[in-house]
Amino acid sequence: MEEAIDPETVETFAGQWESDARHGYGVCERSDGVMYEGQWYKNKRHGYGQTKFRDGTCEQGRYHYGKLVFLSWSKGTKPHMLLYNYHIKMEVISSVKRARILAEQARMRANEATENLDNVFTVVERAQRAAESAREYSLETRELVKEMYPDFEQPGIKYLDDMVRLMRVTKHGNQAFESALNAAQEVLAGVQTTGAPNDQNGINASDSRRTSQNLEVKQSQGSPVSRAGSYRLARRSRRRERSRQQGELEQSFSPSQNRRQVILDAKTNKGFFFYAC
Repeated sequence: MEEAIDPETVETFAGQWESDARHGYGVCERSDGVMYEGQWYKNKRHGYGQTKFRDGTCEQGRYHYGKLVFLSWSKGTKPHMLLYNYHIKMEVISSVKRARILAEQARMRANEATENLDNVFTVVERAQRAAESAREYSLETRELVKEMYPDFEQPGIKYLDDMVRLMRVTKHGNQAFESALNAAQEVLAGVQTTGAPNDQNGINASDSRRTSQNLEVKQSQGSPVSRAGSYRLARRSRRRERSRQQGELEQSFSPSQNRRQVILDAKTNKGFFFYAC
């Protein structure tokens, strides 16, 4: 595989990697039909392995930095070399078996990584939809606040504006702050544009909005239309309940006890009695 290779040849490797190089055990297949299975060292065939060629031939043995140095069975082997060659052949078989196992594990991990990547894309799409929904809710909230309190100023936008101005002065601009400031200004501009026709009604309209008395509250089943209206209804119901309790206590006394006065604690709704001097 260190010989001259056609530039259009594609190599596919499955196995162990280290420092962005083939290192350990693995299987390398080329589009021209050549395949190597065995040990690698720093992106070179090094150790025991076998190479299969397109014509069906196969060489097995020990490689040293990409070159075959010992064959498992060579022609003209001497009798005293048979045991040594048999040992090399067993090492080659063991290395090829381990390389195939690790290659299969690498393919499984690659498939899992692809599935995880698809899951990441799905989560990112959900996050984008959630961010868009949050932006819409934020815009509605700003419109409601602008209607109830026209003089309210969003502190976050002021902070971003000051930070961007400071970084521009110190020549250390941050693109993230710039993007956040532009997004906040777009939202604020949308709120002001939406509330522009109401601002042309004059001072009386702004005063009426400031007192929060023009908010329509539907007393139907479910929650009220606005939170301010629900708070106002709760306060009114508590005042009516205290007035009713005070009236019942006053009616329970006889005329001879007119000198008694009743004081109601507004917080605990408990009655205290004392005699007037």
